[in-house]
Amino acid sequence: MLNLFRRKMPYEELGYGFADALLPSAVEQLAASPTDWTGKHLDTQGVGRELAILALAMLQMSLIDTVPQEYASSRVLGGFMQRVTERYTNFAFDPTTSAVGMQYIQAAANDLRNKQKTESFPTLVPRAVARIAGLTKGDEYWPLATECIYSFIQLVLQTAAQAVAVAKANTRLV
Repeated sequence: MLNLFRRKMPYEELGYGFADALLPSAVEQLAASPTDWTGKHLDTQGVGRELAILALAMLQMSLIDTVPQEYASSRVLGGFMQRVTERYTNFAFDPTTSAVGMQYIQAAANDLRNKQKTESFPTLVPRAVARIAGLTKGDEYWPLATECIYSFIQLVLQTAAQAVAVAKANTRLV
């Protein structure tokens, strides 16, 4: 009954908030200094866009358990993509966004199915490092880039879970 009197929050606003929290604190921060963790001079705009695609994929995975209604999850993702598109031109409409995002989701799903492996996301992390940083396993910066991408994924998953929990506790999602 008390939930009826709480402020209503559209699902899209939850997606906006997630993007607003993640863009400056994680995506842009990591993209601002790619030379530090890749050993290469990379386009910061391109790295940021690639990290945003990875964040979108991880957000989509985290919504499976936290926002089980498909229409609601789609609206959260739509809000996230709208906000990210304000930062990275044509993000929501670029076919690469969905294609690469789907590759990340498939890699993560494969990793979750093969839980007997000792390493977390043993397929997803190398795929992301190769795509975002252009590194291969033999590169000097591979371990550092791997650690950065893994930490980024953890942050995205934690932020998404916390954002949904806070929204559910303090508002009525509509």
